[in-house]
Amino acid sequence: FEDHLPTHEVALRGRRLQALNGSDLFGNPIEGARRLEGSNNCGSHNCSSFVGPVDFRQVLSGLSLKQYWNYDGSFTTPPCTEAVDWYVLMAKATASQAQLDKFRTAMGWTQAKGNFRKPQPLSGRTIYGCSKLPTFETDYPWYPYQTDHWATDVKGSNSVCRHGTFQSPINFARCVEPAKRIAPEITWAKQPVTLVNNGHAVQITAGNAGPNRGKMVVNRKTYTLIQCHWHWNSEHH
Repeated sequence: FEDHLPTHEVALRGRRLQALNGSDLFGNPIEGARRLEGSNNCGSHNCSSFVGPVDFRQVLSGLSLKQYWNYDGSFTTPPCTEAVDWYVLMAKATASQAQLDKFRTAMGWTQAKGNFRKPQPLSGRTIYGCSKLPTFETDYPWYPYQTDHWATDVKGSNSVCRHGTFQSPINFARCVEPAKRIAPEITWAKQPVTLVNNGHAVQITAGNAGPNRGKMVVNRKTYTLIQCHWHWNSEHH
């Protein structure tokens, strides 16, 4: 689908994103949120004509699901809500330079060198996934990321962007010895999708209704597939 990526005029200019008349949990307009169930017609010039189907499990092809980090975190865009369970595979999927260039071109934020947030303080949080850790030595645009602007000045600003203690993304220390863990049960379905550039991320929204989208079950928690988001550069390190 990288040949069908939509652009966002404001993001291409690297300027302040336009105000929304209310937004859903993912930062999308409420009007768009009401269309998540069973409709792929987003009615926006920022929406791609690409409708899938997409086999979401292909992103996991060849990757080990038994080694991953997990921690309590937040959204990586304002309002920085601390309500996200992060599961990050240690294995890395790859993309070609040509694919990466297409995402960069579509996303914009060139002068800001990407639409990503720098790693946040751990603030005493526990990061799970390693049996052994290494020894450590003793009215603005969203990007490039600046804590004070996200806390007070940008659209969606929230003081939790500055004072929150469970913020994302974070830096991961490379494991000396990765823990051997039970792989998540992933049943993401091949399905129609909506492909949108909302100005701060390229996102694909699963088109099936409810549980028919597929799910991930890990540590006795069940997560229903909703969306996939892309930023550049990397957000988790």
